[in-house]
Amino acid sequence: MKNFKQKIYLIFFIIVLFFSVVHFSYAYQINFITPESNVGRGDEFSMPIELMSDSGDGSVNAISGDIVFDDNMFTAVRVLSANSIVSFWIDTPHISGNAIVFSGIMPNGYQSVTNPETKNNFSGTIATIVFKAKDVGIGHIQFTDQHLYKNDGLGTEIPVKTSIASIKIIPSDVHLTLPVIDDISPLPFTPQIVNNKNLFGGKYAVIFSTTDKQSGINHYEVKEGNLEWTRAESPYMLLDQSLPYDVYVKAVDLNGNFVIGVAQTTHIRKSIISLIMVLLLLVFIAYLIHREYIFFHKRRLKKK
Repeated sequence: MKNFKQKIYLIFFIIVLFFSVVHFSYAYQINFITPESNVGRGDEFSMPIELMSDSGDGSVNAISGDIVFDDNMFTAVRVLSANSIVSFWIDTPHISGNAIVFSGIMPNGYQSVTNPETKNNFSGTIATIVFKAKDVGIGHIQFTDQHLYKNDGLGTEIPVKTSIASIKIIPSDVHLTLPVIDDISPLPFTPQIVNNKNLFGGKYAVIFSTTDKQSGINHYEVKEGNLEWTRAESPYMLLDQSLPYDVYVKAVDLNGNFVIGVAQTTHIRKSIISLIMVLLLLVFIAYLIHREYIFFHKRRLKKK
């Protein structure tokens, strides 16, 4: 009887420990907010992706993920990143085949806020995907790769729990299309020209990023001087490494509104010219020293 009670206590202890570990291991979770009703074939529907903390303990400052969907059942129309908890995108959420790819950082950290009345934690939106239903049936959308990093200055990765979205698509003769409502340009920004040995082998490149508060950024374009506008992603290696022109970067949102930022190369050219002048001056000084040394050496030889 004593052994039986010990076994019961041991099993109870293991169960408690198991659920404690599970709860601790998944302090954060990423959820798909699915439509409340069935989706008709041919309809467009939006699906927010939200991050929430179960415990409310600790903040995070970086996130990345790959979301895959059944392309027999859905078409990804666009990805909206306006009002995201991510303040700086390393890889802006975009459609790549049958996947949505993104990675970004929150420099000041993000932590779920608790509702003082219900004691539940509010979730934060990472991005919103707009899909179009293609066929009748049940389609699935899920994460295949996700990473979340603690805001501890060490880049510590923490486990994150994800969900699978199952969407039921029914026959429909009326097709719902979600309008893109956006009459405001993206926020102003200033591109930066950099050269780093770890980036394009040290060649000059331009880096840029901004946000759009309504529909989200659709794409960027770069223009060097009189050259044509070219679609680009940050960082973008400059075609003319002599930097003869200022570099223009256009950020275009999903409704066609845009803003242009300018990366001025004047100060860089002045720095290069100053460096060349310094090198020439050093060469001239070295020449004078060498000439004086030869002259002094010849005089010593004549005296002998």
